[in-house]
Amino acid sequence: MSAGKHPGATRLICALDVPDAGSARRLVDRLGSAVRFYKLGPELFMASTELLDRMAGKGNRIFVDLKFFDVPATVAAAVRRLRNRGVTFARPCTATNRSWRLPPK
Repeated sequence: MSAGKHPGATRLICALDVPDAGSARRLVDRLGSAVRFYKLGPELFMASTELLDRMAGKGNRIFVDLKFFDVPATVAAAVRRLRNRGVTFARPCTATNRSWRLPPK
């Protein structure tokens, strides 16, 4: 089944709260087209940036929840770098604590 037949597939965000990239890959493969939007936290993101590239390459939407806390200009620069990695939006923890939707490539 394609994700297009499942409108909930892009509204549901699956948190990949697993211990390593291999476990995340297996879960994404098991879920198939039933889920097309995933959240990666800081541990998993730092463990394997290859995972983010693989997921984005398969057309998944990605929420990177890195909980950045730094000088606002530094946080903004880091978030901008995610734009070219297939990330849909990111939530840094800043003084405003808002989520930033990333513009399309």
